[in-house]
Amino acid sequence: MTLKTLLLGSAAAFAVVGGAQAADLSVAEPVDFVRICDYFGTTYWYIPGTDTCLKVGGNVEFQINLHDLSSTYSTHSSNWDFVTSAGLNFTAKSMTEFGELAGYVALTGKYDGMGTSPAVTLDGAWLSLGAFKAGHFGSPFNPNSGFVDYAVYKSSLADANKIQLSWAAAGFGLALGIEDPRETWGTSLPATWSMPLITAAITASQAAWSGKLSAGFVQLASTSAYGIDGQITFNLDTIALATSSC
Repeated sequence: MTLKTLLLGSAAAFAVVGGAQAADLSVAEPVDFVRICDYFGTTYWYIPGTDTCLKVGGNVEFQINLHDLSSTYSTHSSNWDFVTSAGLNFTAKSMTEFGELAGYVALTGKYDGMGTSPAVTLDGAWLSLGAFKAGHFGSPFNPNSGFVDYAVYKSSLADANKIQLSWAAAGFGLALGIEDPRETWGTSLPATWSMPLITAAITASQAAWSGKLSAGFVQLASTSAYGIDGQITFNLDTIALATSSC
């Protein structure tokens, strides 16, 4: 037996063994790649195996604080410190026969180096179906209107547990809400309260301007409180000035 014959025989044997092993291998399953969902806007993608679109966002903030230790009101032991905070939010949407179904969850956390900051807090969460929305989110009433005396009451109307109905068409919108008043008014409510905080807003948006008229009403222990707020914004970039010549 020559060296050439031996090498050819060995190569054939390896080919037979390799073929037998390959036949025993299972066929690889196709990979389900993540698909982009542009039905609800940018940055959404389909959850694999479903028709639900998901968007994930977040932020990280690093803060340097400088303190005046000579101040009478200073409670710091150093004239500087670092604080790190972060946020993470999820939005899921899909279409149903009753309209758009959406859910939102936002989480925030902060660490101040002392271990006194809460680990993670719920910064907002809601569910919506068509015109109906329920959860913890911003009020239709403008929180900057002065309806709440910030020196007395612990929070603004920016976020609270509420139920809201809203409609929009042709640049105009209407929102009506009933809200849990405890977060905003606290001990100023009657001892046994039963009336919710009622809020409403009418909005309009056109090419060159947008406007909002909002209102709120609540029953307190000794009286009732209400407020009305209006604002209008002009977009100077889209206003065309007419000129004439003769």
